[in-house]
Amino acid sequence: MTANLPSLKERLSAVAADIVSQKHLDQPGNTLVIVSGSNDTSREALLNRDLIIQHFPFTIGRFSHQEPFSSMKPDLVISDHGSDLISPQHLSIEQYGDEVVLSDENSTSGSLVNDTLLGKNVGGKSKIKLRGKNNDIILGGASSPFIFQMEVTGTDRVGVNGYNVGCEDRITPVTCLYIRLCHYTKAVLTDASYTVGDRIQGALDIIAPIAKDREMIDGLYCYSGHRATFSDVIVAHSVNVAIYTTKLLVGLSLSREDITKIGAAALLHDIGLYDIPEEIIYKEEEEIVSQAEYKELKRHPIIGYERLSSARDQYQLIASITLEHHERIDGSGYPNGAKTLSEITELFGIADFFETVTHSRPQRGPLTPHMGMKVLLESKRGKFSREVLKAFVNEFSLYPVNSVVQLNSGEIGQVVKTNMHWPLRPIIRILLRNDGQPVQEKREVDLLRSNILFITKNISDQIFTENYVKL
Repeated sequence: MTANLPSLKERLSAVAADIVSQKHLDQPGNTLVIVSGSNDTSREALLNRDLIIQHFPFTIGRFSHQEPFSSMKPDLVISDHGSDLISPQHLSIEQYGDEVVLSDENSTSGSLVNDTLLGKNVGGKSKIKLRGKNNDIILGGASSPFIFQMEVTGTDRVGVNGYNVGCEDRITPVTCLYIRLCHYTKAVLTDASYTVGDRIQGALDIIAPIAKDREMIDGLYCYSGHRATFSDVIVAHSVNVAIYTTKLLVGLSLSREDITKIGAAALLHDIGLYDIPEEIIYKEEEEIVSQAEYKELKRHPIIGYERLSSARDQYQLIASITLEHHERIDGSGYPNGAKTLSEITELFGIADFFETVTHSRPQRGPLTPHMGMKVLLESKRGKFSREVLKAFVNEFSLYPVNSVVQLNSGEIGQVVKTNMHWPLRPIIRILLRNDGQPVQEKREVDLLRSNILFITKNISDQIFTENYVKL
């Protein structure tokens, strides 16, 4: 009697769970450290994901907007909400041969490592060797809420789904770069001491190093595809729209100056939402937004424009994008129902729309990237010009990054990169063979370079009923 075989969805779900739990890495034999949060505070500090550290030394410290964004010291920044438990240079993770050591020469509050005090300035040890598994780290001392677990392992036994990018002279996990981006953006949007000029210059300083590095853009784009990221929804949305917009404009070969300016506008475009009551912004799924509340919500572009309109003349584009990012060429947008829009404003509007529907909101879950693109092309026809839609699809593809597709060979794979001007021919990472079994070795196929392989079906929505991830 033949046993019932698992469905394709069940097989892919199992593959996804296996890959996420085993954390495959491409470079076997290296030592790495897996950091995970042990409570809500520490998990939030890591954006609710494990952090994979592969390059040493690796430093952890308090976030400070007084340091330039491009500085990667420390590598992982933590916002301690003014408690001063976390020092600017708090902890260093160092590798000596096969050993991994935690050191603390500078912090003012130290840490507990497996119940042993670490911290030269607080009477503890200056260095402690980590054991292989189950290392309990309380960063900032016994009263601190930052409680982490660290595991030391090798990639020949455990793989990693981490993604590292270069930033200035450092190689860092994209998680750390994204966390840094969110913290700096939150400061630019909410710090009461900032002037308009400070906010704009801060946004420009954040975007400038990203706009000049395509590898960094692609890494952040892959990471930002997760359905939920930073705890502040406005910040997460602003950061993601900035990443999408920067990627789009780099693909269109705009000047570095224009890309930086428009990317800065993306970070600032929803600043007016902070003047809208939180009970409207964060309404849960079962709560219905009333007409009066929706009218209030639609004021945020005007509020944002008023807050930024005093910018110097060369930055008036930032204020204009803030005002017009919800306008549509058929007059259905707001706040003014404008029909005549610049190409830049339209491109920005598409990036804003696409990010919104493919990420979680308090009122709803996300669409998959493929379904988001389908909604954009079908439901939004007439709201954006054909030229602008074509430009967006060329860069982001009908099969956006993270989409799961079936090839004519019968193999199943996930899109890891799109090919500019060839939206039907992305780069695919093969996950399952044509018999439905997981591949034993990583293999990527560039459909642009293959004469025999092509996509027959996008199955993202069959696989990811509630979520989508990098498998």
